[in-house]
Amino acid sequence: MGLLTETLNAFKGMVQDFFAFKPPDLSIPKEYEMTPIERKMYFALKRAGYDPYPQYSVCGYRLDFAVFENGIKLDIECDGKEYHSEPWQKAHDRKRTRILNRNGWKVIRFTGSQIYSDVNKCVTRVDKKLRDSKSWFLH
Repeated sequence: MGLLTETLNAFKGMVQDFFAFKPPDLSIPKEYEMTPIERKMYFALKRAGYDPYPQYSVCGYRLDFAVFENGIKLDIECDGKEYHSEPWQKAHDRKRTRILNRNGWKVIRFTGSQIYSDVNKCVTRVDKKLRDSKSWFLH
């Protein structure tokens, strides 16, 4: 009787797991309100199979998106014109990139224009950055 009960309980668990299946969550985390270019990038990354972490905190900075793939840490920045066009802002971005690089992060930046005009091309660049980083990482 014990084996039959265990088998029935295991079957019951499998049936419950089957009916509890949920498709991948493509919703935006509720605790963060994204800009329109971040939202466009977020959904494009999700559709491509990535799991972007918005507003990830590292090295005293908040990354627009952190992606962890095959041991590679990638910071994806969506640079709106109003926050990244002045010379001092560009200098700040370069310093930030250097600090992140020293701490093992790869950084890729996209302008709002690039994201709006062809977000899929941006995702292709993310793919390439991860692929190139992976081959460097393995050598």
